[in-house]
Amino acid sequence: MNHHHRSVRAAAVTHFRKHLEKYSMFWDTKDTNDQIMEKKGIEGFKDYVEEVSTVGNWAGNLEIAALATTLDRPILLLHEYGQIYIFNPEGSKPVLYLDYQTCGRYESL
Repeated sequence: MNHHHRSVRAAAVTHFRKHLEKYSMFWDTKDTNDQIMEKKGIEGFKDYVEEVSTVGNWAGNLEIAALATTLDRPILLLHEYGQIYIFNPEGSKPVLYLDYQTCGRYESL
């Protein structure tokens, strides 16, 4: 696991912690194993953010949205079935391209 991956994850987690109310509204109440969490609302989202902070745990579109904002970059996500998602299209820095792999991983292009 390289240092860059850890710093990117930490940036998303820090952004979540600063904007709990905003992102908790879009959270699907599932943990990083795709199971419904007992706690809901901001308290449940805080627990979710703790899980996401651990290297090796799953991350998804919500984390990509947070990264696009905190990095001030548009992120264009190419999904395995041909869908294209754009996060933070108004970002001022160069576009970052990601490919969603069938194994559930994101790869930079």
